[in-house]
Amino acid sequence: MKAIPHVMTPDEKRRAERGHYWGPQVDYVPSGNLTLLKEPSSLGVRAQWADGKLQRVEDRLNSFIAGLFVVAEAAKKRREEQERWQREWQEQQLRRMEEASFDAKKRNVSSG
Repeated sequence: MKAIPHVMTPDEKRRAERGHYWGPQVDYVPSGNLTLLKEPSSLGVRAQWADGKLQRVEDRLNSFIAGLFVVAEAAKKRREEQERWQREWQEQQLRRMEEASFDAKKRNVSSG
């Protein structure tokens, strides 16, 4: 897809003249290029294969399929790291609560 400047419809122009138009600035139209994308792409591994000047996606399907396995493994690793971090955080919270409870009991015993 490629972005092109939005051309207002007659209705949009009327609303804009009255100050009541909050429409798009661009429209997205097909670019004619094929892109294969596996989200999320923030895993530090390749997650997008697109037509280019020198190659077509159709010629890179094997690479795309192999890349899906790499992306899946990276996603699994990230999920496991997040779960480990969450468990550690919960354990720390539990320890803090237990320490606070122990300190409160200790203060009650020493004051009574």
